[in-house]
Amino acid sequence: MAFSDTYDCLTDVDRKFGEHELEPLNEETRKLAIDILKKGAKKRNRECQHKFGELYTEGIYLEKDVKKGN
Repeated sequence: MAFSDTYDCLTDVDRKFGEHELEPLNEETRKLAIDILKKGAKKRNRECQHKFGELYTEGIYLEKDVKKGN
């Protein structure tokens, strides 16, 4: 849970309608948030696996790869 909680804290910023949660972050914070998701996914944290998979499937700040996303 710590990985997904940390990600949620990093991305808990005011967003505009339709904006992805990573969009308002600066590049350094965005990379940190993605790295946290990746580490959490490797530790089999389901929330991190789901969110990290979405980034791959949708090609959000990662090269689009549906196979990896699933």
